[in-house]
Amino acid sequence: LTACAGISVVIHRAWKPVQTEGDTIEDEPLAPIRAILELPYVRLVFIVTLLGLCCFVLVDYQMKIVARQSFDQADGLAAFFGTFYSWVGAAQLLFQFLVVGFLLRRFGVVLCLMVMPAIHVGMATMFYLTGHGFFVGHVLFVIAAANFARMTISETLEMPSRELSLLPLPTRVRLRAQALMGGMLGPMGQGLGGLIIIVLASFEVALHQISLLVIFCSGSWLVALARLRPKYRETLAQSLRD
Repeated sequence: LTACAGISVVIHRAWKPVQTEGDTIEDEPLAPIRAILELPYVRLVFIVTLLGLCCFVLVDYQMKIVARQSFDQADGLAAFFGTFYSWVGAAQLLFQFLVVGFLLRRFGVVLCLMVMPAIHVGMATMFYLTGHGFFVGHVLFVIAAANFARMTISETLEMPSRELSLLPLPTRVRLRAQALMGGMLGPMGQGLGGLIIIVLASFEVALHQISLLVIFCSGSWLVALARLRPKYRETLAQSLRD
């Protein structure tokens, strides 16, 4: 953390605004929040973001509970998470440099955004079936695989694709939308996921049954992306014409 603080100070001192011809960003006020939320395109992007964050929180909770139940000793639990996050880091590095660029060029932004919810539907279905006698003895593997895919793809493909989805918007709208998505929707989505967990725990909902909610959120996520796709094309075409 100290090193990060020091690097931030160096960046701040070295920073200089880049001037480009016709650049009027500093002269344009940011669009008001109400105007942002009235845009159907931006609303869909925000809905997609919230649904994704809720799914992430729920699946992460499932893995931590299953891992705790699978290891009697703290040393075994620590070794599991250490190994898990090491492989996640390696997978993120390889996926970022070898796969992400190809997927974005080949399939475009919206189809790349559909990868994560589709994986959630499949893996949540498998984990739900573990509560009905399927995949006995492999419960931890199933939920760890779901989280492995989530962490590998969300930070390498999902996040940049979501940022790119805002790129066709006018500058003043895009800057405000990006600020809201990073500063407000992130904490809101995680808080909503945590609130859902509290409610489910109070009703003693079985762990595998939470996967039904993950499937519902992921399905809604896919529906929202399907509605977003034509609007993205329209917004991008309008941006190119302007």
